[in-house]
Amino acid sequence: MTNITFTFQNKILTGIRAQGHSGYAEKGSDIICAAVSTLMQALLLGIMDVAKIPSVTARIDDEKILISVSWLAKYSSKIQILTHTIEKSLRQIASENSGYIKISEENI
Repeated sequence: MTNITFTFQNKILTGIRAQGHSGYAEKGSDIICAAVSTLMQALLLGIMDVAKIPSVTARIDDEKILISVSWLAKYSSKIQILTHTIEKSLRQIASENSGYIKISEENI
């Protein structure tokens, strides 16, 4: 199962973490994992290379099947369209594949 966690600080989205293999298909052929991975990579590229947001924390660990991206709340308004699009996309994938993706939220 892929676990996706949305992190909020004072109701402002400040991070997204995706971890685990969905189990939809074997590694390398899993379209759910590919979709999640693609969205997370797009999030990271959009924040760092397009919006040029400083102080982005990113962690990619192939062994743990983990992609984590977080940013400071003060930059959230500048990247709101991107982050909400990725959030809604991940939630849509999860709603259509509930046996393979679990969504959770944490407030810090």
